[in-house]
Amino acid sequence: MKNKKLDLPVTRGEFIKEISKLATKNDLKNFASKDDLKNFASKDDLKNFATKDDLKNFATKDDFNKLAIEIVQIKSELKTFATKEDLNNMKSEIINFIDAFARKTENYDQKALFHSSRIDNHEERITKLEKVA
Repeated sequence: MKNKKLDLPVTRGEFIKEISKLATKNDLKNFASKDDLKNFASKDDLKNFATKDDLKNFATKDDFNKLAIEIVQIKSELKTFATKEDLNNMKSEIINFIDAFARKTENYDQKALFHSSRIDNHEERITKLEKVA
């Protein structure tokens, strides 16, 4: 027969020392009770939660990083666009151009009216001369 190593009996002091490491009822009062755990989700409740497959269609961290890069690129492109001040200056220039064009048109209309009356006067004189001749 082979020699078996037997556990030696434990002394009372060693036993009490080991037992004292275990939690007492008083220690366990701070832990959750069965009633406390009733407020947590049950297995049936967890069946309604999203699965990994359900979450595959949602944006990932990489997707958000790509989006951030695109936003930075768009912001840099927007710097080349006209500002509100630029548009207001352009508006003033256009209004000034239209005013100048309107003044020239008015001058042209006045000259045309003046020349029209002179042409009418010439027509009358030519008609009179033709009658005399």
